[in-house]
Amino acid sequence: MRVLVFDLLGKFAHFRVFYANANALTYTFPPRTTLTGILASILGRPRDTYYGDMSPKNLKLALRVVEPVRKQMLAVNYVKTESFPAEVRIMRKSARISVGFFQTYPTRMEILMPKREGFLRFRVYLSAKNEDIHEGLKRRLKSNSPYYSLYMGISEFLAWTEFVGEYEAQDVFTNEVLSVVSERLFDSLDLSSLKEAFVEKMPLHFCLNGEFRTVSRTTTFVNPNGHPIRFKEKTQAVKVKDEIILWME
Repeated sequence: MRVLVFDLLGKFAHFRVFYANANALTYTFPPRTTLTGILASILGRPRDTYYGDMSPKNLKLALRVVEPVRKQMLAVNYVKTESFPAEVRIMRKSARISVGFFQTYPTRMEILMPKREGFLRFRVYLSAKNEDIHEGLKRRLKSNSPYYSLYMGISEFLAWTEFVGEYEAQDVFTNEVLSVVSERLFDSLDLSSLKEAFVEKMPLHFCLNGEFRTVSRTTTFVNPNGHPIRFKEKTQAVKVKDEIILWME
């Protein structure tokens, strides 16, 4: 099995939790649905046209937190720009909008950021059954030329990629992995030496049902510091170069 490996980077991120209401909470890492959207943006695929080609059956995905992350809640004041008429004055070749004429909506937003100086860095592993998708992603990742601009959850937080390489994957049995872990292995986790972790319920895959989108969900276990996750007994996993991972399923 051929596996493409690349790093996804950005200064800040907000991957909104689907069940949050009053406050916009964020996941600790981009869910699988976010990753497939990023891959579709790299290839230039229109919205809702890639769900079949990038389903868990046709596209294997794994993710590792490389740089430790933390979350911080910030106050945000949204402006409802549909509430016209708004007073716009042109002054010295720049437009000034009087916010008093708009309806504003204050809320709180949780932001994902690196614990240390630098950038967020997530390592993504993928293996596509479709040869055109595999080669298209490989070509654009190597040349760093995505079809559309990439961002970390919301358009204000821009993202970029760094290509790591293409490797042959091997099936192995191991006591620890570097990637996030799906719920099917929760009972096997060794939590004796764990200091910090998150268990998060998140979307796994979208599919079209007529004019509507349906979503399948999963629960994942992640170490926000990027440390290996250990198991009580050896578990089947995948070795890519010298890194051992589990697919997001």
